[in-house]
Amino acid sequence: METYSEHWSIGGIFGGGSRYPRDEERTYFHGDGRLLRRVFETVGPSILDRVRRRTGWDWADYARVLVHQVTMPYLERFIEITGVPKDKLEITITEFGNMASATLGVQLARVCPELRPGDRVLFVGLGGGISLMTMVWEKS
Repeated sequence: METYSEHWSIGGIFGGGSRYPRDEERTYFHGDGRLLRRVFETVGPSILDRVRRRTGWDWADYARVLVHQVTMPYLERFIEITGVPKDKLEITITEFGNMASATLGVQLARVCPELRPGDRVLFVGLGGGISLMTMVWEKS
């Protein structure tokens, strides 16, 4: 997991806690889509490069790659920048929209029946404030 807190102001939920405990206006995600995209394009690929270096695995070594999906154009740009083959992805954005933190779980539930023991799945999580995470999971 990596966090780039210097970018916290370009996207997040700014309410709750002691700062804005009951401020209705601050309980929804607010962000500058263009700036969020630019930051993710700048810092995002490096986390995937590190996963490749640490594991020695490439896209062909994963049965599936599950990634948080904001919009279809954003997902297409992710594919372009990272080189993830589109057929490795489970595309949910067109059917369900942006499901926030539920995205990866829904995608895993959809692909799990097709996975065989030993198949690897790479999870890629993206979050406002700017946070990125990866996790490799192998079906037992």
